[in-house]
Amino acid sequence: MTLDDETALRLAEEAVEMAGGARHVHGNPRHPFALNANSEVELEGHQILIRYGEASGPAVVEIDGYVFDIRPEGLIKLFGP
Repeated sequence: MTLDDETALRLAEEAVEMAGGARHVHGNPRHPFALNANSEVELEGHQILIRYGEASGPAVVEIDGYVFDIRPEGLIKLFGP
């Protein structure tokens, strides 16, 4: 199933909330080689990858070609298919 912008954002927000919320994911950087530097969930048949922020990069969530920057105030679309 192909995602539209609205559905991708909704699923990405839900996945980030499952991981503790945008403030938690953005504000708790991981070491890039840590075992828990990423989190992966499946929602409505879509694999969603959450990459926690680190010193050299932002926290992002990826879903089917969409990438959203995770900020304390919410998600910002960086690009999509």
